[in-house]
Amino acid sequence: MIKKVFRTNRFRDLLKRIFYSFGIMLVLLTFVGLIVPENSSGGWLVLVIFIFLCYWISVLCFYIASIRKKVSAPIDSDTSVIDKGKSNSVTQEIKTLDGKFSNKEKIHLILNLLKKDNLEPNNILLPDDLFYYEWNGSADDLRLMASKIFAWLKIRPKNLCVDFYSEMEPPGIYISDKENEAIFINSKHRESAFECGAILAHEIMHYYLMGNHGIALADTKENELMTDLATIYSGLGVLVINSFYHYSAWHETLIGLFFGVIRTRSEKRSFGYFDPSKYGRHFEHYLSGYKINKKLVFSRILPTAKAYLSLDFFNNTPAESLPEYMKTAKKLAKQDTLKRVALMVVLIPIGILFLAWRSGAFNSTKSIDEMTTQEQTQATNLKTSIEQLETQYNTCNTELTKDKSALDDTEAQMNLYNNSWSTDKYNELVPLQNQQVATYNAKIAECQNLASQHDSKVDQYNSIIKK
Repeated sequence: MIKKVFRTNRFRDLLKRIFYSFGIMLVLLTFVGLIVPENSSGGWLVLVIFIFLCYWISVLCFYIASIRKKVSAPIDSDTSVIDKGKSNSVTQEIKTLDGKFSNKEKIHLILNLLKKDNLEPNNILLPDDLFYYEWNGSADDLRLMASKIFAWLKIRPKNLCVDFYSEMEPPGIYISDKENEAIFINSKHRESAFECGAILAHEIMHYYLMGNHGIALADTKENELMTDLATIYSGLGVLVINSFYHYSAWHETLIGLFFGVIRTRSEKRSFGYFDPSKYGRHFEHYLSGYKINKKLVFSRILPTAKAYLSLDFFNNTPAESLPEYMKTAKKLAKQDTLKRVALMVVLIPIGILFLAWRSGAFNSTKSIDEMTTQEQTQATNLKTSIEQLETQYNTCNTELTKDKSALDDTEAQMNLYNNSWSTDKYNELVPLQNQQVATYNAKIAECQNLASQHDSKVDQYNSIIKK
């Protein structure tokens, strides 16, 4: 078990991130040692190490959380939760199954339907370049892709319309009546062959379950989850996973820390009703249970979807034997990684310089031994004056708060008299209000004067201790 965990993709990704960030940390430590003055570089070295340590801990915690949950599902069983029997027509009256169904029962149901149609669950559709061939986003392209999926399932649909449709919200929809059936894909996905492939796989499994076998669960969400599972056990899982997308802006978080900004951002895209990570775990369990060649499967899965898989995949497939769409995807993934690393290499040193400038790290100070006797005396006197001014300012500020509170009370009482038409009582408070306003304004001026004196003394003190 331990060996398997340490040989997963996620663990190798963890090591890669730590390795890259460790290299960047060494560069930054060297940078700090060369640029920041010697007597102030210690704090910066600790800061750099602390930031990277926090990052490593967070990455490790996410990794541990990702491997805690496991999926348990049957691999094969003769147990059926419905009556057996062949379909008499392609489009049947749908039999709605009431009650709660576990994932185990849903998979039992799917396996028995596949068995009736002589479809082997251990066969998996591995898309090649011909599957995504010269995709232009046309309706003909969509129908050609659908025909390849139907051929895989050994189904010859009758009176089925497959097309794009823009006036709909969901990614796809399957519609049927007694004479006609239709699968519509939202037009906003027509530019991506991978998205259309995943949506078609899901909707065609609706056709398989409801149109071909007349089976549906009463609970809509549970029925959709069963359809997701059907895409896996019918061999269409790779099509669905290739539509998954995960983007983690961890480099933005790391850079933001140097500028004092906490920023986290991630994006994910998936089609279906399972969470993409859970779908990935079901897919992994399916591959392991049927002992399907994992190297070959992984050679057809896009790099953008790997974040949702954690199986022991070893992609030693030679580049020349990969489909063109995989070569292109890997090239784009490498370019994206290089861009992010280049961005970090440029911005992190700038962030360190910015923090150093704001904290005055470049302004070195004299030690006591480096000061003359006169400078020591001046510095001591100024420091004493600064402390006295700080005390006076705090006292002034406290008195100012009390004056403001008294003025607010008087004005509140005056407003009360004014609203109740008590003119005489209102006029009696006017002199008191004027006096309080004058006292308050005088106190503001006094506090401002003390603050100005304090700032002036601080500037004098800094000019003496700076080299």
